Amino acid sequence: MRITRECDHTRNWISGDGETQTDTDLPTVIGHYCNMPLMLEWKSKSKPWGVGEMGMCYAGTPAHVSVVNGDRAFESQEGRMEGLAGEAFETISMQRGLDACYASISNLAWYGVQPLEIGLDDITRPVEAEDGIWFGPYREGVPGVQPERLGPYTTTFNPGYDPRLPLYRPKWAVRKHTGISEPVPAARDVVWISADPESKAERQFEELSVAFRPLDTRRNQLILLDGIRPAEDPALVERLRAALGAGSTLLVWNISPAALPLVEKLGSHAVTLTPRNAASYIIRGRHSLLNGQDLSTLYFNERTKEPVSSFVMTSGDAYATLLDPCNTDWSKWNYQEENIKTGQVLRSERESKPLGSVLLRSEAGRGELLLSAIDPFVLGNKGSALIHEMLHNLGARFNGRPCHIPAALDRNGTVVHALLSGTYAGGSMDEVMARDYLAGRYWGAMDSNEEGFWNFETMNLKGEQKDCAVYLSFWLFSPRSLVNLLLEPNMPRLDLEFAADDKTGRIRQRQPSRQRGQTAGQPRPAAAHRRHSARKGLEPCSAQGRPVMGRLERPLPLHRHRSRLHAAARIGHHAVKPRKPCESNS
Repeated sequence: MRITRECDHTRNWISGDGETQTDTDLPTVIGHYCNMPLMLEWKSKSKPWGVGEMGMCYAGTPAHVSVVNGDRAFESQEGRMEGLAGEAFETISMQRGLDACYASISNLAWYGVQPLEIGLDDITRPVEAEDGIWFGPYREGVPGVQPERLGPYTTTFNPGYDPRLPLYRPKWAVRKHTGISEPVPAARDVVWISADPESKAERQFEELSVAFRPLDTRRNQLILLDGIRPAEDPALVERLRAALGAGSTLLVWNISPAALPLVEKLGSHAVTLTPRNAASYIIRGRHSLLNGQDLSTLYFNERTKEPVSSFVMTSGDAYATLLDPCNTDWSKWNYQEENIKTGQVLRSERESKPLGSVLLRSEAGRGELLLSAIDPFVLGNKGSALIHEMLHNLGARFNGRPCHIPAALDRNGTVVHALLSGTYAGGSMDEVMARDYLAGRYWGAMDSNEEGFWNFETMNLKGEQKDCAVYLSFWLFSPRSLVNLLLEPNMPRLDLEFAADDKTGRIRQRQPSRQRGQTAGQPRPAAAHRRHSARKGLEPCSAQGRPVMGRLERPLPLHRHRSRLHAAARIGHHAVKPRKPCESNS
């Protein structure tokens, strides 16, 4: 305050935004992102108080905003903004209710109005370097700002730059979908047809416990046709037609151009495929295949960076549309830099792209023909439940339960499944702590007992039982990238509680190995690896509230060789789910 007065004595009001993290002599308290306890604390300071910025604003993804307005948040940027407006109203009302002298949610000049396409006549084409508003040439020695070019979508205000556009354009009746289930066919055999004897998709279906049976043209079956390597036997076409006539459903899985000749023979209508990547989808029609699905379950942009579909299909009026790719490319918004995300997500909606659908349906005899361009298998284990549910909705008969790897943490956050390696003996406790025993060692999957304890004495571990090391390894999945921690408010945090009986021990956390192109200390994106080593012979203490990727090496109690691990991880206000070992970014 004193320094500011000395530098500029003309101003009689000085305030900050987010200065609450340190003691100041400012006459006000203006916070930057907060919750109810913090606002109550600021109110108690007996100063004029307020909040400069809070809420989801630029950080909120469709998944975050859908808590406010449901499926509408996934449809478009406008739908996301509608949900954001609902949150903003509640946030400002809360501040007003606590007598804040200054209530705000964010920078309304940037997030409350639309970026304008100044100097761009055709918004359906990509922006080029020549587009925008060009000013006069730069003049050396002339004071003041001299912009030479202002590109499209770089400003939300137009004080005369482009006479075709208004001064500003306000951004954004909230709609909600109502789910109606269609009847599910009776259980029926599943048939797999492919020209590839080593089909990867066939193995993936079998891992979901799909029981494949031979094609029987007299029975009602669910026929899965490999859209990448379809069989081309002319006799097969007639058999498939007969099967459709008997009431079977034929689903072309992950359709590609190679499947079009066979599809046209079966459906008697031409289908066109056009390349277009997508990872989120809009429901356009009702079908039992989509029972239980909504826009949140068909939104994969925060689960993968890879496209879930690579083509769109058109067929005139011959097929009914069930799913379309979302017109908004959410990868242009989610976790992008603040200075580019608003403009580029708006461009993704406006700029032209191939039209078409990713799921089509047509009647064929007494049966039906389904064409699917989506492949949830690219999601790994995260897509297995969706595929299993879709096949169940089509009446698929399964052979037992799907094969899967159990989650590391139970619903209470206790580590109940992990990879274990050990024991490894050392000459002394200091030697045990100084060495790394894991190079080339075997890891085995192990479970805790019913109480959640890891009793190493009953696990038949080979090796020494004194002055030794036992390693437990598991993964935690973070839905947000840990590469750039400044993309969102609220830093990632992990609390880990470790306790044991009789003996004492130490827990050590290490940085995961670097990927190509990463610098030292830079975490792997979207995953934090926990490697824990139980040690004996050390003084007890506690460890809690450490940074997600920080190094942790503190002694902790170990009693009777039984230990219980409890991990509670949060990203902002969103609980982190455990990542299964097969999904890890190793």
